[in-house]
Amino acid sequence: MDADCKKFVKDLRSMDKEIRAWDIYSGLDNLIKNTMTSLKAVSELQNPAIRERHWQQLMQATKVNFVMSEETTLADLLSLQLHNFEDEVRNIVDKSVKESGMEKVLGQLDNIWSAMEFEHEVHGRTGIMLLKGSDDLVETLEDNQVQLQNLITSKYIAYFLKEVSSWQQKLSTADAVISIWFEVQRTWVHLESIFIGSEDIRMQLPEDSKRFEAIDVDFKVSQHLSKLFDNMAKLKFQLDADNNPMKVGIGMYSKEKEYVPFDKLCDCTGQVTVNTSTAME
Repeated sequence: MDADCKKFVKDLRSMDKEIRAWDIYSGLDNLIKNTMTSLKAVSELQNPAIRERHWQQLMQATKVNFVMSEETTLADLLSLQLHNFEDEVRNIVDKSVKESGMEKVLGQLDNIWSAMEFEHEVHGRTGIMLLKGSDDLVETLEDNQVQLQNLITSKYIAYFLKEVSSWQQKLSTADAVISIWFEVQRTWVHLESIFIGSEDIRMQLPEDSKRFEAIDVDFKVSQHLSKLFDNMAKLKFQLDADNNPMKVGIGMYSKEKEYVPFDKLCDCTGQVTVNTSTAME
């Protein structure tokens, strides 16, 4: 049909110049131009990025209500007089393409982080599992945060603002938690080799060694609670006369901070696997 319109224009231009002053000539000329503009708009609206919300925006722009379905005809679309809304159509299509790109990025984020897993390594002295640093994970986290920052500054962000902001919050939290986790883990590994691995240092620094023992128990057991109990977060330990935690568990806290006391005291000395087995009993 577009080719037919171009042929009509060519035929019209080839007519005698005298008839160009006639009303019928200018009427035909405008009709063909408007039809070609409308056809171009219809072609643009066939972009696969167009969603239902974009048709709603088009209806608001044209002030005409219509329903897009398999029964919608070209005549129905031409009746919208889209030649009067050339800029609006172009803006809606551009917006749909930009939003489609955002939708793709958000889908990729969901796929990436739903499958992302930490690697683990065994601590030689205690046998407990430690998180292993992953350059790929850190690089992916940083790249994704940059992607989200680019999205949030786009003028087309409105529809995805809530989802993008949510992802920013999630990745920012993950970044902070990972950073703190590895800092704590590195510190524990260093101090464990000092206070647990050296009897001489334990004798020279008895108070520091005692404080680290409490931290050591908390760190080790906390590594395993979530594996044993779906909703358990940490243990509560018995306190000595100076209110320092001892290696004796007296209860457990859920992730919602609900406290559940043990039926009997739990001896948390020795290997972690033994401690957790005792807690289960």
